[in-house]
Amino acid sequence: MSSSDDSVSDQDDQTEFLHELESIRKSIDWEVEKERRLLFDRVRFLIRNWKGQLPDLQDIFRAEEVDWILSQSVESTKELLIEFVVKCGYKDKPQAYEDGKPSPRRTTPVHHMWLEDDCFCVKVVSNLFKIYDRFDVNYTDASGLTHFHVACNYGCNDVVKKFLKLGQNPKQLVLETGDSPLHLALAAGRMEVVKLLLKHGANPNSKNKNDKTPLHSVCERYDNRHSDSVETFFKMCDERRKTVQIDAKDNSGDTPLHSAVYFNEQKTVEALLRRGADPNSANGEGLTPLHYICKDPNDDGMAELFFKVNDETNQLVQVDALDKLGRTPLQYAVAGFLPRVVDLLLDHGADLSKFVFPTESYYGRCFTADYPKLDLASECLTVVERLEKRGYKLDRTGALTIMKFFVEYKLFAESANLEKSWYDDKQLIRKTKEIKIIPSLSLFNVICLSPEEAAKQLTYTDYYKFAEEVSNFEILLPESHQDACALHLCEKMSRRFFLCWALKSLSKLTRHRLPVEGCRMIIEPLLNKDLCNITLATKD
Repeated sequence: MSSSDDSVSDQDDQTEFLHELESIRKSIDWEVEKERRLLFDRVRFLIRNWKGQLPDLQDIFRAEEVDWILSQSVESTKELLIEFVVKCGYKDKPQAYEDGKPSPRRTTPVHHMWLEDDCFCVKVVSNLFKIYDRFDVNYTDASGLTHFHVACNYGCNDVVKKFLKLGQNPKQLVLETGDSPLHLALAAGRMEVVKLLLKHGANPNSKNKNDKTPLHSVCERYDNRHSDSVETFFKMCDERRKTVQIDAKDNSGDTPLHSAVYFNEQKTVEALLRRGADPNSANGEGLTPLHYICKDPNDDGMAELFFKVNDETNQLVQVDALDKLGRTPLQYAVAGFLPRVVDLLLDHGADLSKFVFPTESYYGRCFTADYPKLDLASECLTVVERLEKRGYKLDRTGALTIMKFFVEYKLFAESANLEKSWYDDKQLIRKTKEIKIIPSLSLFNVICLSPEEAAKQLTYTDYYKFAEEVSNFEILLPESHQDACALHLCEKMSRRFFLCWALKSLSKLTRHRLPVEGCRMIIEPLLNKDLCNITLATKD
């Protein structure tokens, strides 16, 4: 085929695609939603394979129809269609009023991008602003959200500059939430936008309807990608001689430090403390940042960082502060099974002489039923071990609280002779010999030990460290043995705890008529769940 034939063929293809697009539009009744959606799907298919000259969309669709198509593209994450509209050179041309400007009261596809959180969003918003490129008018939806707000949220620096150059107010609030552009930019980590806003007079201490400042917003993110945002914000404000109210409280009484601790932003916590944030500020419930740390069941080093920075900045932390329920950070750390945090609190002066063991109402309540059983049992008893090493004496009420937790979370073995059912399983034996509880004892060794011998060779902390270092160790074993093995270790680890309290209880039940050795002979063959029942049955 000659080149002239190829050219004719290409022109035919181009004409065919254009005619197809025109035909699709003419074939449907725009007022019927089902037909509109059919058009959307057909247009999407057509542009995916588009060849030749791009169409002038204004010759085919009305402006409100393009609005609808773009809105559907946003909601269904069809980035390709939006790019196609941009390539076609389509520009939004709203109806102008007598002053030459369109009404700002209008909802566009840009507004529909709000709160979308995907990797494609920034590019899509940037493309939408190539279509809706009037920056002398700030389109506003019913909630008070504007194009300018969206641009700040998604870091569209050039768009923000154009708005500001044309006189846009950098302090304009989202009416529904009271958020300022600075709230939005900081929350999303858009630091170039933050710089622009501050340059044009944005207030770093403005409050939204929940009394949260922009500093609260930047501290309330589960997102380490922007962990330096707070320090950068402080430096920007320093350069403009703007004072940031570092201990501003929202309507719950939370300061930015409370928020950063709650959202586990360690770099942010350090930056706030080094800038002078009050480590002892209490919110409406009487909770300090330290209470928040101790209420979090995940010991990820926040407590260590908190004390380290406060020590370095000579800030005294009130470790025995009481919340509105009369609870201390130490009580929450014990209730949340946090051995290292308990040690840190005691190292920093927590008063053990006045310590009251947590009640059932909040003891262990942060854990779900699927939490690894050995982790639960070892963390729980290791905390008791750490307290007792500092001179605390667990009373019967505290012991009963622990036992009821064991009952509720089913931390008891059904048999003491697990190893007898394993002898024929060579693969299982090999696996358990490979897993080390401590360097000198494998899992197999521990299974074969008597409860008394295991208690002599292993501490609660040994089990705790094993459970922590070999997370979900059960999955290393055949599925049919996983639960039984975990419960067997729970049984051996907690044996001396249940034996001790059952011995006291049986002696009390018999009104001390039996000698201690006689009581011991009676209870030693029993399983922990039976020892627990004896203790629970004994009246105070």
